[in-house]
Amino acid sequence: MDKSAIEQIQQAQTVEALNQDLTTMDLAVPVLAAPDNYTVHDLESKLPGRVRYRGKFETRLPESFINYCADHDVVGAVCFVDPERMNAVAVLNLGTEDSPGHADFTATLNMKQTAEFVSLLEHNGQRLSQRKLAEFVEDWQHCVAALDAEGKPVNLARAIMAIREMSIEANSKRESEVGDFRGSRSALESVEAKSKHELPNALVFTCVPYNGLKARDFELRLSVLASKEDPQLTIRIKRLEAIQEEMGKELADLIEDAGSDLDMSVTIGTFQK
Repeated sequence: MDKSAIEQIQQAQTVEALNQDLTTMDLAVPVLAAPDNYTVHDLESKLPGRVRYRGKFETRLPESFINYCADHDVVGAVCFVDPERMNAVAVLNLGTEDSPGHADFTATLNMKQTAEFVSLLEHNGQRLSQRKLAEFVEDWQHCVAALDAEGKPVNLARAIMAIREMSIEANSKRESEVGDFRGSRSALESVEAKSKHELPNALVFTCVPYNGLKARDFELRLSVLASKEDPQLTIRIKRLEAIQEEMGKELADLIEDAGSDLDMSVTIGTFQK
């Protein structure tokens, strides 16, 4: 008997012994040892159905996310909310410390920004011409309110007209002084933006930032960047980072309140398997 025949006999005996041991184990997935370097093969694909439920569900609607979690609610399910990304991931088969799961059955909520909020963020902090700012306010006039220096409402149509008809005035002043042993000269130049109508001191943009959240008032600081050429304007959202934290907390509270009757717990943070 040559060497290769002996090796095949040994291999067959090893595979048989290994398979006998596997049949005595309480495995969730049926496996079989084959003589391919004694690799353990998963036979789940050969069965009529999968041995356990798993997969990835994704949605942009909080209601659909919560309903899906409710339909697959089990002990050990955990929802992780990320306030910065405004998303939530529910690991439905995470399990417990005593009985850990495979953590491969998840539901993901990716909150979608509304068209109003997208446009607001696109204009936030940007240098805008008179025309661009006026068109932005006109396009979203159902969301915008104009305020004067005292915080009182200003007629929006007049505010738009003031922006469109803004002009730049430049003034120069020169001073000269001569003494017995010294002389000095200075030149001062001031540039001022003016309008026939009263310019608003600030704007308030009211919208629903994400589908499923409540409407919010975004206070906008209005600044005029005057120069000898055409004036540039900027709008900047006040307390933007704080507002983003508040929206993240609102999302977590929304999921927690809606799932108060579920076994699934809700926590702030992210999860990696």
